[in-house]
Amino acid sequence: MAFLIGIAAAVGVAAHHQHLKHSVFVPIIDQHVPLGWGFYVLVFFVIAGAANAVNLTDGIDGLAAGTAIIALFTLTAMAVTSISAPDRQGTEFRPGSTPPTSARR
Repeated sequence: MAFLIGIAAAVGVAAHHQHLKHSVFVPIIDQHVPLGWGFYVLVFFVIAGAANAVNLTDGIDGLAAGTAIIALFTLTAMAVTSISAPDRQGTEFRPGSTPPTSARR
């Protein structure tokens, strides 16, 4: 548990130094919800959840490498497409920049 907290703290510090936004976009309401310090709690739960998911998938036979490769390819594809895909306004989103605001109707 202490190891997971250490990893989550390191990821949180790295995210803080890169000035990443601490908000989550909720597409249903078309708004960014600021998380503040809750962002770091979310980081911990994502990392702990991923580690526990691998442990549960692995079981006793040690064959988690196959599912890990599938997850690796999926996350890589998501990262590549999110960086190069244009957003709704037709401008490309660059990591570290502020997301465009949506027009009110």
